[in-house]
Amino acid sequence: MDPSRRARQSRLQYLTLYAAAALDRLDAGAIAGDLGATLAALCRADDPRTARIPTRVRITREQVALERPAVLPYVIDLLIVDLEARFRVDVETWAGGKRALSKGLEKLIPAALQPHWSYQHAILLSVVRNAVVHGAGAVDLADDQGRRLPRAGWSAAELAALPVLTRRSADDLFAFKRATRTLLGRLRSCSSSS
Repeated sequence: MDPSRRARQSRLQYLTLYAAAALDRLDAGAIAGDLGATLAALCRADDPRTARIPTRVRITREQVALERPAVLPYVIDLLIVDLEARFRVDVETWAGGKRALSKGLEKLIPAALQPHWSYQHAILLSVVRNAVVHGAGAVDLADDQGRRLPRAGWSAAELAALPVLTRRSADDLFAFKRATRTLLGRLRSCSSSS
């Protein structure tokens, strides 16, 4: 990925995290009262597909207060899914257009790089992404996806100590960003040295 595009993606992620975190500082009643108008401002009034949807949005102060704590973890999961998708495209591009979805990251990344911590975290990112997108958000270590982790070098003790398997934080997002950047750098170095 182009470094300027990657930097822009990071800035957009930071602003998205800020907006989700800032929601806690707003009054629940003000959010409930303004939500329909805010959504309407996002939609074109002349678009028949969405013209009536924002006016039908109803949320109470109590519902806002109930759901607000879940917004930041939800946004973090969305950003993790986005990060994994962009990483997968970068790996596919590095591999000459080979499809990582059908081949698996394990088959595209050279064996010499697989014992590295960044590889382990990239596989963890992929497994967590699949749990978020296809499951309830928790990684099941007994299913096909969960079994990828020991094959990537994670020990049972390490996996038992990983809260990221059930819930994610901004720390996890930033750790995944670091791992993907590191592994992509190692892939590029591997390409240039061969």
